[in-house]
Amino acid sequence: MIVTKSFSGNAGVYTAKRGSTTLRRAGTISRGTGEAVTAGSLSADGQTIVLRTYDRAYVWRRARGQSVAAALERHPCVARAHLLREGQGEAIALARNGRAFYTVSEGRTPAIRRYHAR
Repeated sequence: MIVTKSFSGNAGVYTAKRGSTTLRRAGTISRGTGEAVTAGSLSADGQTIVLRTYDRAYVWRRARGQSVAAALERHPCVARAHLLREGQGEAIALARNGRAFYTVSEGRTPAIRRYHAR
């Protein structure tokens, strides 16, 4: 899954089938003006989706057989992580089981932070 970065608030979502290197547009997601998605991740089992902005992480659970685009149409949960304190956060990755995520911001030697689900 790839999400384009857009400060207008409407970002394109692209996915590829397992084993394929061809991306297809799956839809769009809107977080509002100035709320650009800077990173995203899909858990290894495909059930958890997380998208980050500079100050928040949005989390969706995906039902078996549900497309990423359909899952992103639902209202997300907002992680209780204070991502704005990290500086210019540009990366996020879900743990293998989808119960935690890792973030890192820009800089010469940025810290890698881990946030657990509660």
